[in-house]
Amino acid sequence: MEQEFRVRVRNYGPTVHVTAAGELDHEAGAAFAPAVEALVPGTTVVVWDMRHVTFMDCAGLGHLLDFQSLAEGRGTAVFTYDWQSGPLRLLELVDRLPLPPPGRAGDRTAASRLLRRTLSGRAGAQRDRGAGTVVRRGAGPVRRCRPAAGRVA
Repeated sequence: MEQEFRVRVRNYGPTVHVTAAGELDHEAGAAFAPAVEALVPGTTVVVWDMRHVTFMDCAGLGHLLDFQSLAEGRGTAVFTYDWQSGPLRLLELVDRLPLPPPGRAGDRTAASRLLRRTLSGRAGAQRDRGAGTVVRRGAGPVRRCRPAAGRVA
């Protein structure tokens, strides 16, 4: 039973939250359009909720890496959370490849490690270095990135 890949994008000031669902495969490329369109000037962070992604193949991983490269090329950090076991297994297999993925120089685990980078891990690293709150909007710190009450994720 194939599930079409789709994304839902919500903007919270300079932060974009993307909820992905379905099978992230070779046919999923067009579904990234709303996430790409959300990369407007001033966007500092894109957070991907991966809990509803039931499958990911190498082509789907390529789509996600292309998005990550585009976003980070514009100065926007990309974080993910709640990977399911199947897609996470693909990332682990990529880590074991003997060579870097084509077109990507450097450490062979860099791509999958970046995709598994989480906000909580980043915040913990910042605290360990003595830095303040990682994500800021306006004058005060943002404690949580949550949709307003009544919204469905």
